[in-house]
Amino acid sequence: MGYKAENNNNNGKLKFTLNLRDVVRKNRKKGIRERIFIGVLSWIATLIIAVPLFAFLYPYMPEITLSTGVENVLRLDHAVTAVIVILIVRIMVLVFSRMVVGIFIMCMVFLTINTFLNKYNFLDVYYDYKSLFSYLLESPVQVPFIPESATFRNGNKIKAAVQPANPQVRNFAVVISLKYFIDPYLKRKYSNVVKYFSIFKEINTRWQYVYDPSNSEYYAPAWESIMHLSGDCDDYSIVMSSCIEAIGGKARIIRTEGHLYPEVKLCKKEEFVKYNLLIRQLFEQESNGKSIFYHLDSEGYVWLNFDYTDHYPGGKFMNTKIVGILNF
Repeated sequence: MGYKAENNNNNGKLKFTLNLRDVVRKNRKKGIRERIFIGVLSWIATLIIAVPLFAFLYPYMPEITLSTGVENVLRLDHAVTAVIVILIVRIMVLVFSRMVVGIFIMCMVFLTINTFLNKYNFLDVYYDYKSLFSYLLESPVQVPFIPESATFRNGNKIKAAVQPANPQVRNFAVVISLKYFIDPYLKRKYSNVVKYFSIFKEINTRWQYVYDPSNSEYYAPAWESIMHLSGDCDDYSIVMSSCIEAIGGKARIIRTEGHLYPEVKLCKKEEFVKYNLLIRQLFEQESNGKSIFYHLDSEGYVWLNFDYTDHYPGGKFMNTKIVGILNF
């Protein structure tokens, strides 16, 4: 009897020991899973916070580039800024984890409420992040520009042909500005720029090149050229500039050696991130594998190439040597 009792007692101790080991093993596995889960969440929070902070800081960083050609420019300053921002945010997330979680939850609530109010919401956040990554992966190419004091041959004749207030030109511009890209979200987020791109698409795709009369330089007024959407580079520039100006935009005409083309004032350089993505989305096939070219004026505004040399805004310049600028 005593032997059996002792044996049962030993068996009970053995079972208890085995059960305790199982519990410890399960808790350890659970602890590992929790640590992995928390680690993943903390890195997600780090990246979510780091991206807008990077977007705010990088325009103010000195530009450091590694170039292998006009269209192949590696922005080393972007890489350095990204690493610094991620390290700082990572330290903040680890030190102030509870505060970060609280801010994150508040942001989620804010975006959820805004979704029902049709204001800045999750879709806007998605496009803002996408815009930034698109800009970093396919940085637009800023081409060196000369001062705006350059003279412009026959400038008065061309200015007289640019007629944004002409009723025919104005009506034509309004109609084609609303022909493409009519998504209400695009209108809300990008405002008039979507209309500029719609005008570009219509004129650019329909334009037929026709030479001037022999032995003369003919500057057709905008109302005349819109009837057939045809003419030379002068006429194209006049029509495009007239239509952009007719809906409240700002255009100018650039003279290079043997060519004229229009440019449109788009935005401040810091805001170009989102418009870079917009071009990639609205002109996906036309811009695929190509760079976006622009000039930057003395006030920091981006002027985008609207020439017919390519079928998307910001196409490659036919000639980068500028000999004149015509402002309106």
